[in-house]
Formats: sequence, structure tokens, C-alpha cells
Amino acid sequence: MHTSSSANLGGIIQIPLSQLLLDENNPRLPLGTSDLSQENLLRIFDQEFNLFPIARSMVDNGYFEEEPLFVVQSADSRFIVVEGNRRLATLKFLTDPSVRKLSPNLEKWNQLAREAKTHNRDFSKIPAIVYAKRQKLEAILAYRHISGVLRWDSLQKARFINNFVESRKFDVSFKGLSEDTGAFKTTLQNLFVSYRVYLQAKEREFDVSNLEKEYSLFYTALGHTAIKQYVGIDTRRKNPSQLRNPIPANKMENLGKIIELVHGMRGVTPVIRESRDIAKLAEVIPNEKSLSILDRTRNLELAYSFVRGTEHRLLENLQLASEYLGEALRDAHKHAGNPEVRKWLKQCLQTFLQMLNSFPEIRNELKKEIDTSTRPT
Repeated sequence: MHTSSSANLGGIIQIPLSQLLLDENNPRLPLGTSDLSQENLLRIFDQEFNLFPIARSMVDNGYFEEEPLFVVQSADSRFIVVEGNRRLATLKFLTDPSVRKLSPNLEKWNQLAREAKTHNRDFSKIPAIVYAKRQKLEAILAYRHISGVLRWDSLQKARFINNFVESRKFDVSFKGLSEDTGAFKTTLQNLFVSYRVYLQAKEREFDVSNLEKEYSLFYTALGHTAIKQYVGIDTRRKNPSQLRNPIPANKMENLGKIIELVHGMRGVTPVIRESRDIAKLAEVIPNEKSLSILDRTRNLELAYSFVRGTEHRLLENLQLASEYLGEALRDAHKHAGNPEVRKWLKQCLQTFLQMLNSFPEIRNELKKEIDTSTRPT
């Protein structure tokens, strides 16, 4: 990492809490957040992040001087907190009655605020380190949260890397990012590309509402070579500037299809039930027949069975049939007179007898067993 301690303007200083602002570029904010006012950001932190353990610690122990906020100066001479937004939001709720009214947990916040007052906690000024430029501070955060001990999830990393690159007008390399963060070049490239693809999908006005809630599935899907090829992503020997729009125009419909299959779109349910299903989808996508079956049936297991060949499909279907018939056997005697039950039982037997034509040895074995079991003793 190439960032030196000279990036900040000095040591720890005390800044009035009233002069500290939440960061609207915080990579932890939910995707799709449009209202970036301080009031709405406080609501988001209250609802999306668990601030109460932090509040409990502050009430019991005060604010730890050893954990200064990392800030940059705003245009109006206040300070934007780039690192430490959860702590700042907690402090605002503990100290400001008007902020507490933004929370559905008003009484719980009021109780914590009363306890803080009882303990004579003074949160009027907070320790912080001021950095001259956001870019200098971001290099430190990249190291801490991409490969360090305070790692973010895939969405937070992807958004941060995208913002990091954008703030430098795309004039960076993945090699340089790797040196700054300690993360592998391929990982950084995949994070950046996934976020740029998300932005393309949003610009095309695809329904990304479910994607925004489960970004990790989207990121995992784009990590599969077959899916990359299907949507036209080619990252070979390319820098961030060349990957601003990873999906070519003639593959945008394929991108929409992947989003629909993985996340669902405008009332269409996804075919993915869990992250492990994405590996199956990656095998189905390049197979034209299997993809056609998936389009028609929306049944990933059925489409996947065609990828593996007829023998695999037969074994899987027989195993499923055996399991279902075993479950039906438990209740069959209770409904022996039901005409619907009799109809479907007859249908199963007819199918079974037709299959036995291909297995004469099994048919003969069963015939002997039936003759033996029905022979008078």
C-alpha cells in the first residue's frame, strides 16, 4: 500500500458533533437509494443497520478516543465522515431528540439517551482525523475493507471500487488497485465489472429491484464463464476505462434474461432458489435445448437434467418418482375409494408397465414374485 501518514492534516482533533455529516457516497447504503438527505440517511442507518450495540457501548463506556472518525472537509466547511458513519448515526440518535423522532424505536432511543445523561456522557465533540483529499483517505479504506480485517460484502466492495475508479476519472489500472488494496487483480476486476453491469441494467430500465436486494447472487452469477460469455463480457487485458460498459449493445437482451432468471423481473419469478443453483444455470445457459426447456417450463432441475444426458436424466427422474410414490403409499389406503386417486394410480401403473417392456428381466422377476405371493399355501 502506497498511502503515507502525511495524507492527513495532523493528528486527532476534536470536532463538534453538529459539524459532522453522514457520507452520501457510503458504499454500505442500499442500492437504489435516491434520497440522500441527512435525515433520510439517518433513517436508513436506523432501519438497515443495528446501531443499538454501538449505542449500548457508548452509554456504558463513552466514546473511545482510540477510534477517531476519518473525515474530509465539505464545501460548507463542515466535515463529511468517510469512515465511521454507523458511529456518527448512533451519536446523532443519542444526542438529538429531533433525530430520535425519525426512528420507529423512539422509546428505546429515549431510554438510551436518558442513561447517557445519567452517566454524564459528553458527546458534544468527537475525535477525528481530517484528510486533505478524499482520494487519499479512500486508498486507506480500500486496504482496510477489501482485503483487511474489516471486510465489506460483495456489494459494498463493488460500489466502493467503482466510486474509487470514477473519482479518478477511470485513470487507474487493476494492477495499481491491487497494490493499494492487497486484493487480487481478478477479484477487483470482477467487482468493478459487476457494478458497471448493474449500472448498465439500470440505465436500460430493466427491473433491478430484486437484484438490489440480493446483489451477491448477481455477483456470483457473473463469476461463471458461461454466463459471462452469454452476456458478452470480455475482460481480457482490459483496464477500467475499457470496461465502463462491459455488456455490448447486442447482448443487452441476454443480460435482461439473466437478471430475470436469477432474480425475477416484473412479476416473473426467478428460477434460482439458492446460490448453489447458479452453477446449474451456468451449465444450462450454453445448451440451446436445455435453455429452451428452461424458458418453457421455468424448471431449472428439468432443464439441468437435459444437460447431463439421458442416463443421468433417467436416474434422477426414477429416483424422484420412487420418493414421491413412497410418500403416496403412506396415504393410499385412506383414499382407496376416491375416483381421482384411482385414476392417477392407473396412470402410474400404465406408465410403469410400458417401461417394463424395456426391462424384460425385471418384468419376469416381478411376475415370479407376484405369483409366489398370491399362490395358496
